[in-house]
Amino acid sequence: MSSLFASPSMLWWAMAASVPLIIHLLSRRRYRRVPWAAMEFLNRAVKKIRRRLRFENLLLMLLRMAVLLLLALAFANPRAPGDGLFATVSGGSRTVIVALDTSFSMEARDQLDRSSFEKAKRLGLTLVDGLDVERDAAAFVTIGSPA
Repeated sequence: MSSLFASPSMLWWAMAASVPLIIHLLSRRRYRRVPWAAMEFLNRAVKKIRRRLRFENLLLMLLRMAVLLLLALAFANPRAPGDGLFATVSGGSRTVIVALDTSFSMEARDQLDRSSFEKAKRLGLTLVDGLDVERDAAAFVTIGSPA
């Protein structure tokens, strides 16, 4: 059975997503109340915005956890079952869109006097060559200002 990840060992880093939660739980304030006139004034002001602050802090903690989890998943290199770039799981039809840059920079030439645009077109054609003519569809779209 093949794995859905090229590097499943990187998933151990997903546990790093629990670090913000652990820090949150360990850094809860445990303090002793000391009555003080200026603090009573500040406490009344904080009580008004406490709910919003708690929500913002919770949202920030969840975002930090999501970023760490997504990084771990990205480094685990997920892959779809199949053998090619456009492989499908159930053998259904595919629609492939190849976007070609037509800006001035694509007219750059290599040592064999081939433009980057020509190389990109050739690469797009090789990607589309593997498609089934009966079931699949392909389109080439140009993007950018004309060269």
